[in-house]
Amino acid sequence: MQNAHPNVKEVANFEACTNDNFGVLKTIKDYLHLN
Repeated sequence: MQNAHPNVKEVANFEACTNDNFGVLKTIKDYLHLN
């Protein structure tokens, strides 16, 4: 990824962040369903 176009790197980082956020949201949803 070092030589990738800057936009490609940004998109990859954005994807990673989005996936993290969805994971957190899913965890929160599961947590709310338990209580």
